Amino acid sequence: MKKLIFYSEFGFLSALIWCILYEQINIETVITGFLIGLISVFFANAFLMTRQSSKAYYINPFVFLQFIFSLLFQIFKAAVLLFPSVITGKVDVGIVKIETKVDRGLMTSTIANAITLTPGTVTIDKDGNTLTVLWLTVKSREKEKAGKLIMGSFEKILMKGYKK
Repeated sequence: MKKLIFYSEFGFLSALIWCILYEQINIETVITGFLIGLISVFFANAFLMTRQSSKAYYINPFVFLQFIFSLLFQIFKAAVLLFPSVITGKVDVGIVKIETKVDRGLMTSTIANAITLTPGTVTIDKDGNTLTVLWLTVKSREKEKAGKLIMGSFEKILMKGYKK
């Protein structure tokens, strides 16, 4: 039953992404996206994974949506705050190392990608749970404070959404 729920959730998520990429919402597009998602997860589980992806990569869909909205908000906020610094040329570019509290590679990679999507920051290295970030407007070089400023709520949201 859990496998069926996982496949369904993945299918609905794929349908949503397919509709966004296809730029239209109609019954054919939704069904196509859903079927492509189901086929993809089935073949990945059958031929590529050493264990079931439903166990290895499960995230609560509501938490996933919360993460997406948080990411979009952080992107918008960072762009607005970064704009005056770039226009005036008052930037303090630096490389900082931050540590995440997460213990899974997928979560750390997700945080690293979210940081890179946020204007003014680029993750340039990932070593375990330590991320090296190129930061356009360095506010602190202290690991813990810089981590809170750069990661925002990403880490907290992901930690509550993934099952161990």
